[in-house]
Amino acid sequence: MSSKGVCMWYGVECKPRDDRANNDDEEEKAMHYDEDDEVVSIDLRGNHVYGTLPAEFKGLHKLEFLDLGDNKMHGTFPYQIARMYDLKHLLLDGNALTGTLPAFLGQMEDAKEVRFGRNQLVGTIPTELGRLWRLQHLSLENNRLTGKIPNLEDCDRLHTLWLDNNMLTGPIPTTLGGMEELKVVHLHSNRLTGSLPKELGQLTFLETIVADQNQLAGEFPGADVVSSWRHLKRLSLQHNKLRGTIPPSLGMLSLLEVVELNNNELSGPLPHEPELFKIKKLHLQNNKFEGELPSSNAFAIMANLEELWIDDNSFGGALPDGVGDCAKLTSIYLERNDFAGTVRIFVLLVIFASPCLVRAFFPSQGKRSFSSPRQYNSSNRTTHVLSASPFPPLPVASVRPVTTDPVDAREAHGPEGVPGVREQLHGEVPRVGLRPSSPPRPADGPDRLPRRLHLPVLLLRRQAVAAGSRATFFFK
Repeated sequence: MSSKGVCMWYGVECKPRDDRANNDDEEEKAMHYDEDDEVVSIDLRGNHVYGTLPAEFKGLHKLEFLDLGDNKMHGTFPYQIARMYDLKHLLLDGNALTGTLPAFLGQMEDAKEVRFGRNQLVGTIPTELGRLWRLQHLSLENNRLTGKIPNLEDCDRLHTLWLDNNMLTGPIPTTLGGMEELKVVHLHSNRLTGSLPKELGQLTFLETIVADQNQLAGEFPGADVVSSWRHLKRLSLQHNKLRGTIPPSLGMLSLLEVVELNNNELSGPLPHEPELFKIKKLHLQNNKFEGELPSSNAFAIMANLEELWIDDNSFGGALPDGVGDCAKLTSIYLERNDFAGTVRIFVLLVIFASPCLVRAFFPSQGKRSFSSPRQYNSSNRTTHVLSASPFPPLPVASVRPVTTDPVDAREAHGPEGVPGVREQLHGEVPRVGLRPSSPPRPADGPDRLPRRLHLPVLLLRRQAVAAGSRATFFFK
């Protein structure tokens, strides 16, 4: 084994006897095994440990921390683990453990953290886990667990709950509302049904709720529920069957960074004057929203907005000029809506080492379509890139859309398609994926353009360069 005592082994910590608790003498610490020096911690995460969990662990009566995560452990749980009464942290995630979750886990009443995610566990979640009243973190994600989510109401100290990527069925239990310290809830990629229980409004410390890709239905939570989520940062309920309207209180959650409500059956208008100061991703596509978008002032507040995806709805009116103040915007999807009037898009790029692709996708077919090429070429409706841009004026009607891979197209076309860029950027030439040519060829009939028009497609490399472009587009 080793000439050193077990307390000197890598990843092992012991609780020294009282007479050596404050002794810094390394020679004395390097003693052979001393039964009075109890092992309290084993941390071997990510060390290519393989094999099964040894039954001899039952002799570690004082063990408080066991982390064998991200290794190559296999087999089932030995029942001897239940005899480790002082165990507070049991981390076995990221292995190849099989079998079911044993009911004897409920005997570990001192447990604060249990992580069994990313294994090959099957069966149901034992109801005995509800006895772990000191539990703060429960992680069972990425297994093959089935059945319903058990009643965990007595785990009222729980902070994080990860049950995603399993095969769980049934409704979200209303008892989750009684776990008032809950901050993070991940339930996505299961087969959950029913509606979002109104009891979730009791989770006043909630920061993240992710329940997308389930079969949830019913009404979207009302104002009384949403208004209590004052600390919410991420709301992800996409790919369900939720219906109803978005309460104005959602727009008052100033800490929100990610809103993913796409692919539902939500309807009605959006909150008119939201105060989403920190919002980065706003995904609302494939719903039944209608009405005009929030005001320019509302978008001006969204200084961190990176993704605005609102395609496949029934939004109307013109895009507010405030969208142009979203300096970090990297992608905007507006397809298949009822927009009309003039739209001004401003894109600010600050690229350091890696490429950055900026795309604007606009409507192109159906009743919510781009204007025809003839309308683009009319004298009173010619669309230009404004001279405020560092790029020269260029008629949008004379830009050929990039139909191949945007990055490959940029490499193929080079910067020569836009004269004058080299001088304006002092020798550092952006590669632009659009070039002057004849008006775009209709893809399906004389009044249709290709389904997706890339405006602009811009790539800057190898230098921190700030570049902007303003464009005005007309919608039918």
